[in-house]
Amino acid sequence: MNMPFIKKIRYINKYRYARQNKDGAHIKVVIGDSVSKDTIIASGNISKMVYKIKLNDVFSNIQKIEKYICRVDGELVLKGDSLIKKGSFNLSSPVEGIVDFSALNNGVILIKSFPEDVTIKSMLDGDIVDIFDDKVIIETSVARVNLSMVLGDSVEAQFKYIADDRGYMDIDNINASCIDKIIYVGGYITREAIKKSVAVGASGIIGAGIEIFDNENIEDLINASSISIGIIDGFGKISDTTINELKNFDGKLSLIEQDTSAFVIPCENSTEDIKSSFIRSPKINDIVQIFSFPVWGQTGVISNINDSNNMLTVTLSSGSEVDVHLFDVIGII
Repeated sequence: MNMPFIKKIRYINKYRYARQNKDGAHIKVVIGDSVSKDTIIASGNISKMVYKIKLNDVFSNIQKIEKYICRVDGELVLKGDSLIKKGSFNLSSPVEGIVDFSALNNGVILIKSFPEDVTIKSMLDGDIVDIFDDKVIIETSVARVNLSMVLGDSVEAQFKYIADDRGYMDIDNINASCIDKIIYVGGYITREAIKKSVAVGASGIIGAGIEIFDNENIEDLINASSISIGIIDGFGKISDTTINELKNFDGKLSLIEQDTSAFVIPCENSTEDIKSSFIRSPKINDIVQIFSFPVWGQTGVISNINDSNNMLTVTLSSGSEVDVHLFDVIGII
């Protein structure tokens, strides 16, 4: 049997990562360039913030409103200044900035912040394999941790391991050093851990499980705070091997990917010996955790392996036996 068994961390040698460019920034690299994490890939004098006013919500016929516009393209407006006046109707600017009517035909007025010098760096080592107006594609090696659930949006930030030596959460470790970082708290992510992470300005939280909230909607809390949460397996405990490997990634760029349910960490040491500790064939007497009903979450010992159909017989702690598919178990090292 040669299928992956330990699925917590996979090493990918040709992983393509999109480094987003900002509108107006000039791209400095070409396809084929090798870059490091500090290589400048784009720069320019641009507006970092753009506020969109959708006129379709106010006017049914966009073509007829031009004569009611009371500002000129590129003009500075203050919060509350009139943009469009029609009789007693007054559409005012919700923010201070520079008016941009370039998207008016699409029913949008843009209010841009004052231009600033912006430098966009690669953030990781790799090779430029494609370039678009809004992004540069970098090919690199990564460690990819499969997540059972992602709450919130995708986020990229420096990774910080703050769990204790056993891989469990210490709430005191969530402090000012976690600002703008994705933190691994260990164990179950509690309500207190989320609120404290939000208070100190963390970008994301990774844990081995999450507390079930009875009297507070967790999604509302996440949406209100713009923090992202990744859950590795949902049961509050991962293997010591995975914990030790996560410790090695401390300080590196990391990504919580919402669309692929993954925690991605670019790395240089994707060697075969590291891979072999995570990808191997199951053996008799291996301890596994089951991810299929009716025994979801229970652990047991492999007592039989059927190579022909990738089925395992697992003896549970109760003494009963269940047959499960290879892909419905996680090995616990």
